[in-house]
Amino acid sequence: MTDVTIPALPAYENEDGTLQVWCEFCTKWHTHGVGGGHRESHCIVEDSPYVITGYVLQLAGPMTDDLRKRHRQRKPKLCRGCSVYLSRFAEECPLCGSRVAVKTHQRVEGRSGGPVPSYVSKILTATRLDPPKPGTVTHVHVFHDDGCAALCGRVCDCDPTVRIG
Repeated sequence: MTDVTIPALPAYENEDGTLQVWCEFCTKWHTHGVGGGHRESHCIVEDSPYVITGYVLQLAGPMTDDLRKRHRQRKPKLCRGCSVYLSRFAEECPLCGSRVAVKTHQRVEGRSGGPVPSYVSKILTATRLDPPKPGTVTHVHVFHDDGCAALCGRVCDCDPTVRIG
């Protein structure tokens, strides 16, 4: 079993020095302060793995109009059962199990979507049963099987062990 590493995302610098990263889960630009390094995610979707791990900002150059045009922001999906926002990959809510509704003004042509990694629901359930104390840091360890696709940058295809704390 192998521990998951924190993802690194290209960060583009605005004129004021702030950095922006594209989030493939909520399909939005996340804006962060000056300088690279590890950051908490600004995702509004419940099933984004970035909410759990955060990500490392890797400076990739200046923000350009071309970059903004290439990454079109969209509204996230909405769970019909518990009304939380979910990523474009979600087909079923990991919190309540309901089918996910695509908002009527969202266009998803040409996108097949993908499964939500199985361990996300384990983490969400564990942290809801025993929520972290305010002002503390909780470590989440996800141990994947040696042959898991997540170790190659794809969606997890094993049943990993999850430890909180």
